[in-house]
Amino acid sequence: MMDINKRIDEELKIPEQLYLSGILNLIEDMIYEMENQMEKEGRHFGIVLSYFNSIRQAYNKINSDISDSDLEIYGRIIFLYKNLIYKEYKKLCKKRLSKADALITILRKLLGIFKDLGQDHPKNKEAETVGKIIEKLWENIRNPKKNADLYNMCETIRTFIREGKVGKYSYEHFSIEEEEEKKEERKNLLPLDDNGIRLDNSDNEISSIEWTEE
Repeated sequence: MMDINKRIDEELKIPEQLYLSGILNLIEDMIYEMENQMEKEGRHFGIVLSYFNSIRQAYNKINSDISDSDLEIYGRIIFLYKNLIYKEYKKLCKKRLSKADALITILRKLLGIFKDLGQDHPKNKEAETVGKIIEKLWENIRNPKKNADLYNMCETIRTFIREGKVGKYSYEHFSIEEEEEKKEERKNLLPLDDNGIRLDNSDNEISSIEWTEE
């Protein structure tokens, strides 16, 4: 993964309200990926179906007045954060959270950021509805690793929202599944060591700002 700072378009600064709308767009992509994972895990039934219907209704309102120029900015936000989010997702999966539960844990944090910064956002009510549903799903996770603070990811995103920083390029959508496919393709291109095992130094690469508590 490349350093997140190298992904930033230094000449472009986005107003906070538009930026927060872009965060809601990113959250939507992740929610529908979470839904797909819940289907694969045999958890897409009963009240969960009602939850996703409510989410769709909320996003119909959220997406009611999006312009093409908005979508271009949303794509830049996806480009900026996709590797950072994927890194946290993989960490959570290694802690034995299911793929769906890892996404729920990250979504809860992203919605928490929106709640803190988006009090005056025009879609705040709809975001609150989505947040309550994700909170219910999170509460049902039994693995205590769901309590990971994801501090580095959250502080990076909060800082960039306030500074209006977005990526150099625009991605149409965010997909964990596509990121995993790309990682597998890159892995297959890596050289083999003397034991026939592919070398991988990705764990040593920086993908976010490093924050330390005083």
